[in-house]
Amino acid sequence: MANILVSGVRMDMGGTEIAQIAFIKKLLSEGHKVTLLLSQKRGPLMDRVPDGVRILTIPMKKSIFLDRMMGRVIDGRPFAFPVKCICKIFKICIGKKRFTPFLISKTGGLPGNYDLAVEFHGYGKFPTAYTAVRVKAAKKALLFHDSSIHWLKYVVSYLDYYDRFYCVSDAVYDKLASMFPEKRDRMEILHNFIDADEIRRKSGEIADISDFTGEFRILTIARLEYQKGIDIAIRAAELLKKRGIPFKWYVIGDGRERKKLSVMIRAKGLSDSFILLGIRQNPYPYLKACDLFALTSRFEGYPVTLIEARALCVPILAPDMPCIREQISDGLNGMLTEADPMKIADRINEFRKDPSMGIKMREHMAGETIDFSADYSKIEALIGEGPASR
Repeated sequence: MANILVSGVRMDMGGTEIAQIAFIKKLLSEGHKVTLLLSQKRGPLMDRVPDGVRILTIPMKKSIFLDRMMGRVIDGRPFAFPVKCICKIFKICIGKKRFTPFLISKTGGLPGNYDLAVEFHGYGKFPTAYTAVRVKAAKKALLFHDSSIHWLKYVVSYLDYYDRFYCVSDAVYDKLASMFPEKRDRMEILHNFIDADEIRRKSGEIADISDFTGEFRILTIARLEYQKGIDIAIRAAELLKKRGIPFKWYVIGDGRERKKLSVMIRAKGLSDSFILLGIRQNPYPYLKACDLFALTSRFEGYPVTLIEARALCVPILAPDMPCIREQISDGLNGMLTEADPMKIADRINEFRKDPSMGIKMREHMAGETIDFSADYSKIEALIGEGPASR
């Protein structure tokens, strides 16, 4: 049995966090002891953290300013907006490269020793640096979740603390290897995990989805962020409506762009056909009931939502990019198209007019095997290597 630390930010409703929970469950099922380290102990997925997992937060001097600079949510506290402005000015003055070392200097070390520390969230967040220099572990691994890794230049000095860089897809691996060819021997592909059996079970739970109606239901599950291209989906929906095509397009998720997207929906006269549902603790009955799952992201790594849709045999529309082609074969288990409103609307209309397309896709996915045992074996291999020579 190994003593393993998994670090992240918060337990928000996102693909990375869902994959993180599945990863932790797998570690527990193999008999390992797991500690979850978070920047902030909050988020709608906190109740999904399995029993038996010790949860810690990064130790830091108590300060509303440090909380804000560290990325902790402070909304609702007095003077939250002025604090945000002051912290932004400070960050500009100190410079991005000096900012993370400054925050590290305000933290304490994490007690205990671990056989393996996995910085699961990645994205250049503060836990990447903290896990590197403040966590004692025989081995350390860092995950990369998509090919947009411009942020890496701000934490590059911490990379040498890590023994393995796990990339969630071939596309992410290729990007990282092109940036750091000298570190290629430490890079491996480790796909995002999901618990397919649990997703199928949750999809069958009794749930009130009376807010999910319509003759032809399109569903997107995503954070309301620029990356996820919800604005692209809205423009595609506008074209569908202008063509007189009956549909309802629903989005499960929340994020910083919710207000902006809501204004856009109203401005385009789509309030009755493009609906932001917000967060749903169990989105799987919605996913199972939809006619088409649509992903309209600008960039991705190895989308968890696509694995979930495949597990439930739901037809998929997704952007044509290398990391997506690792999961989706056009015409077999989904449709690929450019992240362009016109092209998306065309493919949706094509799918809607030909019911046989959906039937064939569902039949193909029913025969697919979703198995991550080969990926997990890489974790056991890293543990088995013993202490690093750092």
